[in-house]
Amino acid sequence: MKRFYHFAAILAITFFVFNTNCLAQAVVGKLFTKSVADQKYGPVVTSVEFPTKNLTELLNESDNYIMFKIVDNSVIIINQDRNVLYPEGAKIEPDAVFTMYSKSVVEDLISVGDNETVNFQQRDEVLTVTVGNVTMEVGAWCPPWCVTN
Repeated sequence: MKRFYHFAAILAITFFVFNTNCLAQAVVGKLFTKSVADQKYGPVVTSVEFPTKNLTELLNESDNYIMFKIVDNSVIIINQDRNVLYPEGAKIEPDAVFTMYSKSVVEDLISVGDNETVNFQQRDEVLTVTVGNVTMEVGAWCPPWCVTN
C-alpha cells in the first residue's frame, strides 16, 4: 500500500510540473551586443533596413510572438497565427520557415537599442535582428517549433 501512495504522489507531482511547464509561455529570443553576435553567428550576408516605428506598430497586431524572413532582399513579417503583417498582400507557403521571437524580447530590443531603424540580417545559418548596437537571436524556426495561443 505504501508503494501505491508513493507512486501516486510521484505521479501527481510529475503531472503538476508538466502542466505548469506546458502552460507557461515560452520566451523566444535573446539579446547580445552587436560584436558578440558577429562572433557567435558570423558576418551578415544580407541586411534589410526597416523603420523602428513601423515594427512597433506591427507588434500591436501580434499577441505573444512575431516572425521574420528575408526573401529577395525584403523582409516578410507574420504574426504567431502566420497571418502576414508586412508587406500587405504578401503570400507565404504554409511550410515556409520563419524565425520566431517573443514579442516581449522584440520590444526590449527596440527599447534598449534606441535607434530609428531596425536591421533584419540574414547570416549563414540564422536570421538576426539589430537595433543600434544590440542584436537579437536565439529564435525558433517555425515550422517545426511553432507556438500559438
